[in-house]
Formats: sequence, structure tokens, C-alpha cells
Amino acid sequence: MVVRQKRSEVCKSNGTSDSSKRPRALKEEEEETGRQQDNLHPRHQQPHTSTITSSSSTFISSSSSSFSSSVKLRSQSPETTVPRHQQGRLSSFASSSSFPDSSSSSSSSSSSAASSSEDEGETDEGEREQIDYRPKLELLQEGDRGTLTGMPVRLYADGIFDLFHFGHAKALEQAKKLYPHTHLMVGCCSDSVTHQYKGITVMSEDERYESLRHCKWVDEVVEDAPWVVNDEFLAKHNIDYVCHDALPYADTSGQADDGDVYSHLKRNGKFLETQRTDGISTSDIINRVIVHYDDYVLRQLQRGYSAKEMNVPQWKETTLLTRKYLHDVATTTTKTIGDFQHSFISLFNRNSDIRCTLRKRRKETWHRMSSLFRTPFIAAEVEGMQSVGPVSKKMKR
Repeated sequence: MVVRQKRSEVCKSNGTSDSSKRPRALKEEEEETGRQQDNLHPRHQQPHTSTITSSSSTFISSSSSSFSSSVKLRSQSPETTVPRHQQGRLSSFASSSSFPDSSSSSSSSSSSAASSSEDEGETDEGEREQIDYRPKLELLQEGDRGTLTGMPVRLYADGIFDLFHFGHAKALEQAKKLYPHTHLMVGCCSDSVTHQYKGITVMSEDERYESLRHCKWVDEVVEDAPWVVNDEFLAKHNIDYVCHDALPYADTSGQADDGDVYSHLKRNGKFLETQRTDGISTSDIINRVIVHYDDYVLRQLQRGYSAKEMNVPQWKETTLLTRKYLHDVATTTTKTIGDFQHSFISLFNRNSDIRCTLRKRRKETWHRMSSLFRTPFIAAEVEGMQSVGPVSKKMKR
């Protein structure tokens, strides 16, 4: 408009429109309009943003309509009913959000990854629990090693075997019966190794060796056995399998990699499992002696052992003997009183001798009195007859 006004003013001033100056005026008009358009609307930005906003608005409207329709279908379907307290959330979400957020997809992917990792962990634990260390006897064929017609399987069981009890014997019996044909070797650690890694023992190493030799399930005793069985020891004694219970046994020597004495044998397939016997162990036996310490000390004193031999103080010996004397006096007194009560009750019981004798005499007196009342003399007095003296036999007849 401004350019046209200028043009009209120029024309009025000149009086006529010059044909030679018209192209120049048109050119100026076009440049002016171009500047105004550039100031109002940038050429390279506005069309692009307008297309983006238009496309995004169409996509948002379509996605929101599809999401709201899906929510309506879910709420109307009888199989998947949405609770009332969640319908408001769904409607607000459909109205506010144009399309599903990327965080929901990322959270679903992370939850699926976590669930997959949990499933893998559960499968690993299940595999660990399903590990079977029993021998595969069903795979043996006639003449194989371990069968009655083949060579014996060389099995090895180790331990301390202090205070050898039936729990040890049962474990060795299980190892002996793992295969039909077995040669069982039992390793027993020496005193030095045992005292270093486990503790003091009650029996010496020679006593423990001899106890194992008298067990009928043992074929060979390996003295001074190592604390951790290695490959060199297996090769030296030609051992096929090592037998022990499957519970992890702590390695106090530090020779094992993961702290279990038998872990490497389990990994290499050289381990066979035996079951422990509940209710009996060397530690339990020692604990019984400790709990009843006074009773066992008194037992040894009564059997002739002195307090010095048992490493017991003199005052302990005097206290225990005095307590035993008072206990014996109380026991004797209680027994005497009980015997007196029993004899008193038995003396005056219904079936006692005194009451039976009195009952017998009472019966005899009654019979005598009854026979006396049946005489004719008594009968005459009762009937009012005045007769003196007993009636003769003739009168009685």
C-alpha cells in the first residue's frame, strides 16, 4: 500500500506516467514487499514448523482417539472389566497424553529383563538342587568296573573318626555299598594336622587308626591322610571316587579355592554322596560330658580315681563327696519312712494277719453264743416253763 501511494504521488507530480521508469518502480515494489514478508514470516522456518505442527496435531488427534476407543472397548468388554478407581486414571491419561510414553516401554523392557534374569537365577538354583552325586548303576554292564564280575571300584572316605561311634560306621557302610564290588579305603588325619585345623581330640591317632581297622566295612586304612585331597593323592592310591556327605565342609587350611574341601572333586565328577546320621556325633558326645561334668567327676571318684589324676581341685572333690553323702542320707531316710508307711498299712489292711485273726475269733464267739441260745434250758425260760438245770436226753426226745 505504501508503494502504491508513492507511485500515485510520483505520477501526479509528473503529470503523466513515464514508460521508461515503470520497470524500476515495479522492481522497487517487489523488493519492498519481499522485505515486509521476511520481517513478518521467515522464509525457511515458518513453512517447516507449520507442516510439523499440522502433522503432529493430526497424529496426536488420531492416537488419542484410538487410545480412548481402546479404553472404552476394555471398559465395555465383560471379560476384562476395569475397576472404578482405575477408570479415572485411564480417562485422564487418554485425555492428557497423546501417545504412550517412552518411559513405559523402557520400564516394561527393564521388567522383562529383570524377570528373565530372575528366571535364569531360579533355573541355576534348581540345577544346583538337582545335582545328584549318587553312582549311575543303571549304566553299568556285566564286566564293568564295580560289578561283581569286574574289577572293584576304589572308593576313598576320609575323616578324623574321634570317639568312633555308630554314625561313623553307618557312613562307611553306605560308602561300601555304593557299588556291588567295592574296595573302601579310609583316610584318617594325624594328630598334628587335626589339632592345627580342627582342634584337640580325645583319642590319639594310633587309637583312631586301630578303631578303623576293627570296622568290618573298611578294607584299607590310610594313615596320616591329607586335609585336602588333591590329584596327586588320587593318582598315588588309584582312587576312583571320594565319599562324603554333600554339605560344604569349611576348609580352615586355605588350600581349597572356594572354601569347600570337596568342591574341586564335585566339579571333576570324583565325588559320591553319603548321608549323615542325625542325633550322634563326636561333638555331641563331648557336649554330654561337659553338661554333666559333676556327675562324671563323682563317678570317677567313686571308681577310685583321685582328684589329682583328673586335674580337679581338692575343694571340688570335697564338695562333690559331701553332696553325695547328703544325697545318700536323704535317700535312705525317704526309703525308711516309705517302708514304715507300707508296713503300717499292710499291718492294718483288710487282709492283714491281725485283722484276719480278729475276724476269725469273732466268728467263733458268735457261733458259741448262737449254740448257747439254741439249748432247751434257754428255750424253757423263754416259754415261761420253770425248770432248773439242763434237760435230759429222754425229755428232749
